[in-house]
Amino acid sequence: FFFFKQKTAYEMLRSLVGSEMCIRDSKQIIKPSLEHSIKLGVFVCAYKTVLALLEYLTGRKSPHNSLFAGFICSLVFTQETSVNKQITYYLFSRVVIGGLKNLAAKKKIPSVKRQKGFKILTMLCWAIVMYLFEDDAQCLEPSLQSSMRFLYKDSDYMRNWQDFVPFYIPKVL
Repeated sequence: FFFFKQKTAYEMLRSLVGSEMCIRDSKQIIKPSLEHSIKLGVFVCAYKTVLALLEYLTGRKSPHNSLFAGFICSLVFTQETSVNKQITYYLFSRVVIGGLKNLAAKKKIPSVKRQKGFKILTMLCWAIVMYLFEDDAQCLEPSLQSSMRFLYKDSDYMRNWQDFVPFYIPKVL
């Protein structure tokens, strides 16, 4: 219930502020929010259960138990829905950052100041996405392909003066 309550309030506010969406459109928010909160709730319960079982069987706490429990319980998120993708992509970005911090703390890679680390990560991310877009755009997510095609390819050609206006202008003008 906690996940649904927090997620729904946040999504409703985010969608309604600065938009023309009204309360009757809230189904578009409630359904994914409910899916998100139920899946997180199921994952938490399953993870804690599997982790407790592993700790009981091995007789000790271990990060390896957490790894295995997380792997098994992640089956909750393996169906490719927009909610599961959003959760997984969010986690992946956080895991990369956390993994780099962990390696730096263990002196396996050089430690970098936070601002410099973000700058390096940003530069690598943009360099890789631009390379992938030029080399093989099909490997990118369709929505990213579409946005990048619009920004970097379609913008090479101007159809008329309306291309320079940052909002929609009806054809009657």
